[in-house]
Amino acid sequence: DSLNFVSPLAYYDYENNLINATGVKFIEVADARIYPDKGLVTVNPDYKLKSFINSRIRANRFTKHHTIHTSTVHIESRNDYHGMGNYDYVDENDDVQLIHFNEVKVDTGLHTIASGEIFETANFTLNPVFKYQGKVRLHANDSLLTFDGATLIEEPCDNLKPSWLDFETRIDPRDIYIPVDANPIDINKMKIFNSIFVYYDSVHVYPAFLSSRKSYSDSPLISPEGYLYYDKAQKLYKVGSKEKINDFTLSDDYMSFHREECRINSEGNIDLGQELGLVKLKNYGTAKHDIEGNKTELDLIMAIDFPMNMDMINLMGTEIDSFPNLKAVNLNRNINKKALNAWIGEKQAKRFTDELNLLGEVRELPEELKATIILNDLKLVWNDITNSYQSVGPIGIASINGIQINKKVEGFFELRIKRSGDMMDLYLQMDRRNYYYFGYTRGVMQTLSHNREYVGVIMNMKAKDRKVKTPRGSTPYNYLISTDRKKNNFYRRWQDALNDEDE
Repeated sequence: DSLNFVSPLAYYDYENNLINATGVKFIEVADARIYPDKGLVTVNPDYKLKSFINSRIRANRFTKHHTIHTSTVHIESRNDYHGMGNYDYVDENDDVQLIHFNEVKVDTGLHTIASGEIFETANFTLNPVFKYQGKVRLHANDSLLTFDGATLIEEPCDNLKPSWLDFETRIDPRDIYIPVDANPIDINKMKIFNSIFVYYDSVHVYPAFLSSRKSYSDSPLISPEGYLYYDKAQKLYKVGSKEKINDFTLSDDYMSFHREECRINSEGNIDLGQELGLVKLKNYGTAKHDIEGNKTELDLIMAIDFPMNMDMINLMGTEIDSFPNLKAVNLNRNINKKALNAWIGEKQAKRFTDELNLLGEVRELPEELKATIILNDLKLVWNDITNSYQSVGPIGIASINGIQINKKVEGFFELRIKRSGDMMDLYLQMDRRNYYYFGYTRGVMQTLSHNREYVGVIMNMKAKDRKVKTPRGSTPYNYLISTDRKKNNFYRRWQDALNDEDE
């Protein structure tokens, strides 16, 4: 079928009915050019070309994306050949590793394709920080190879045991992005995770980065997805969208692992893993975990929503806003800006920020920013002894039932994770005599304040009016006035935490 080649000098062996051609630079077959070893080509008596040993394949002959060398090639016709050969994979440092394609052939579209497999024993790396094992595919029209297998990150941390991440994607050796979907799996098709987890069996926090969790019931603080990328300058493995990886100002969920400092940083929508019935927490912020030091720190914007008489909550918001000497919250913190972008979108967040900077407040809060209490500067640490998240330093109050405050108060927030039922307490203190306290335990929200009018609202309510109807099977909910003893006990927990910080 018009297979041809050019030879400046050929020998015709009539006795054996052979043609031995010399000086053949290449033979064009389908989309490829095949370069015979030493330019020698033999035509057999059956009109077939003798197989080529130690030849080269250039595919395709127009784009010249790929070269397969030391190959064995069998040419069947003008548009068909097959064989095997080796390929030079060149990484970001220009180091060369060999890939063996055990099958090279022409597909139905007359394109050269090739496939091979790399085994773990080959110690193959996509770059110096990504090991690889699995299948490799070549398509002549694509300048990049497709890898269908698993990668293992290089890290020295004793308390982190990453698994081989299963993936399939085209790989640019000089700019590697490995896909990580919402439910990543390892090479054995088992689930793996990128998060900081709350372990409920013995209640503690632990990290996972491309690794398994301890129990199926463990709750992840954050679950980023998108791509795995290594930032060589910062020595960070990063997981997130490509946009977030390349533009850290975005609000997408994100996680990084410092391969030398053994530190995990995450940012985005944070789930503290609490079960508080009708008390809902929505968080955006950062969570940092020191793997070797076993320390977890969070910086959050937290919306706390729970049923209560709104006349009371409005009294609270109005009074706190009226205190003249409270320090203003820094609304220009990056975490505040990102939380706004995440919760109301970039365009609306810009209008919100412009109006806030111009007028000192916004005329109308977006629905997404309306909650019983929104805290916009809340720093937490995990305490292994108390099995709880505890606040550190002053607490910034963004708003209370839509009343804009944006001021800091002294106070203490604690979320205790307990197998018998999670507990949340919040103490806000404007000065030594003026405070508001909330404590939730298993369906009961208790509150207390110096403000007699605030307390009087509940005192004058009937018990049935303080109960909230909940679906059958869910945690019931009611609210009532707390005792001084309960409030004072929590106040002492705050003081104990302060003393621990000083030590």
